[in-house]
Amino acid sequence: MQEAKYYSDHYYVERLKFDTEMGIRCPRREQEARRMAKATFHPHGDQMESLRLLSGHTIPAVGLGTWQSGSRASDSVFTAIVEAGYRHIDTAWEYGVQEEVGHGLKVAMHAGIQRKDLFVTSKLWCADLFPERVRTALNNTLQELQLDYLDLYLIHWPFGLKEETSRPPKAGDVLEFNLEGVWREMENLVKENLVIKYMTTL
Repeated sequence: MQEAKYYSDHYYVERLKFDTEMGIRCPRREQEARRMAKATFHPHGDQMESLRLLSGHTIPAVGLGTWQSGSRASDSVFTAIVEAGYRHIDTAWEYGVQEEVGHGLKVAMHAGIQRKDLFVTSKLWCADLFPERVRTALNNTLQELQLDYLDLYLIHWPFGLKEETSRPPKAGDVLEFNLEGVWREMENLVKENLVIKYMTTL
């Protein structure tokens, strides 16, 4: 019986993903996916532990990292949110998977998860650590993730890099950067509600 229910649930999950990709709306499948989403997370029951930041905001203590998730990122994000109850998703421009992560987030929200219940983190890459590039970098990230705002925006690493730098970078590829100027631009993003919180990983 449990095996039959698993395959039934799996069918609705896969069909909802397909429907979302094709722009199809099926109320019955969406309703069933919402039932599954509610069954995996009970806000007043097994509440996920959170940590309080100095700003007063809270961050879920456990999150799904998407580094090296590749083409599986969309499925991983959706499964983590809807089936495992994760609410914190961590990604970055440098990971090269933000579009896939965005698709997974979109399908999860179609399944009934509200944006306000998710905590999405991304990171400003080293080649964009110039005041004039901060906003463009964020806008590209929001577009790829199909979101209106980020909950947390990190400086990926606290040093600048030339464009198309090899990994690991060579000594001549590492650049000084204007931390105060970059920080000021990130503060402006917070003021405009495009980012809830920002910080450096240093």
